[in-house]
Amino acid sequence: MLVILSISLDLFFGHTGGRYGRGPQRTEDIKHPIGVTLSDLYKGIKKKMRVSRNVICADCKGSGSKREGAVTKCSGCDGQGIRIEITSHGNMRLQRQTTCSACKGRGEVIPPGDQCEKCKGQKVLREAKEIEVEIEKGMKWGEAISFYGESDQSPDCIAGDLIFVLKPKEPADKDLALYERKGDDLFIKKDISFAEALTGTTFIIKNLKGKEMALSYNDPISPGDVLCVPKQGMPVHGKAKTKGDLYVQFSVSFPEKITKEQKRIIEQAFHKKPTPIPQGVSSVPLQKMKPKQQQKFDRRQEEEEQQTTGVQCAQQ
Repeated sequence: MLVILSISLDLFFGHTGGRYGRGPQRTEDIKHPIGVTLSDLYKGIKKKMRVSRNVICADCKGSGSKREGAVTKCSGCDGQGIRIEITSHGNMRLQRQTTCSACKGRGEVIPPGDQCEKCKGQKVLREAKEIEVEIEKGMKWGEAISFYGESDQSPDCIAGDLIFVLKPKEPADKDLALYERKGDDLFIKKDISFAEALTGTTFIIKNLKGKEMALSYNDPISPGDVLCVPKQGMPVHGKAKTKGDLYVQFSVSFPEKITKEQKRIIEQAFHKKPTPIPQGVSSVPLQKMKPKQQQKFDRRQEEEEQQTTGVQCAQQ
């Protein structure tokens, strides 16, 4: 039994116009990454980008030839721009559709002597141009800014779009690298001393405009506490006067040791009462873990987390 498989490249590459479909083809969109910092997205900026694309040759108006009638149908593909290759594998014949190498898929050829001197029969020329890209306040990484019809030009085709995709870029000012964005809100982490945790804290940071501002809180702060500064987050895209919030998560650095006098003052200030130990009950001091004990503890924690994850996956 002979089996014939026919594979069309159109199925893989999605030709939808020109000689393969209805209406004119559309050239592919050109995508360029554009690096922007969180500060750029906060303030909104304009960036000039230099890009290259194919444009129709003005001398021959996209015909590729110096005179009319010089363009002839390719004999290698009979003007179809494609060729059929058939290979046999036992009882199976594989029929494959490929681009004609003689005319490079154009379906036509131009004798060397008749080719346009400017584009050398290619019908298009490479052009570099500068485009100003406006990044609006509050935009997000991953968003795209499109310029309609600014992709490659090709005869009898509609030009696609030129698309700039916003990508993260590290800020030059390290003080601005502390911000993390979640939606329209901003998050930072702040480490404070034990004294600040008890009595309150004031500290200075730079906002994403580069201006310094002092943040303060006058009551005790526990490790892990999150405090909020309303309307100091990211601008909401499309709503210039609306902003998210700024959240500050605190960690507390405790002293390794305190003096007897410091201990006495703290105990007196907070009215600490000693815990009585009944007669016959032994007193055993706690101590910090040694490296081997820490490693064993961490390993056990990891094993328990893996077991919990496995149980949850099995239940789902």
